[in-house]
Amino acid sequence: MPNFNGVWSLTTQLQYASAWPSAPTFGLFSGGNNASGKTNVIEKIIFETAGNAVDHADLSVAKEQGATFASTTSFFDAGGDSGSKVQQIDTIAVSSTGTASDFGDLIAALNESHGGFSSPTRGFIHGGQTD
Repeated sequence: MPNFNGVWSLTTQLQYASAWPSAPTFGLFSGGNNASGKTNVIEKIIFETAGNAVDHADLSVAKEQGATFASTTSFFDAGGDSGSKVQQIDTIAVSSTGTASDFGDLIAALNESHGGFSSPTRGFIHGGQTD
């Protein structure tokens, strides 16, 4: 909360530390290209371990070069290359191990997305190549 000068007080914020959301202890990443071709796998890594990634869920289509972003409850993969440029945005609940579903479409089909980032309520992608 701001003090009377409008400056955030760290002491005041520390009093409410138990109410702060905890950061996830894992990361998700998706798609790619391997010896068999493009993949639809969403993989999970657990930060506290030195173990390998494990298969967590699936994209609706095998592709590479999509941009990903997430909140603590939802994972998104937008655009990419499935043999042609992809316009679809896939989403899946972070807790789900099923198949992602169609969330909506990008303004234009694109691949080679350079990244995604998000807040708890908004997701953004930048870069990419269109026809």
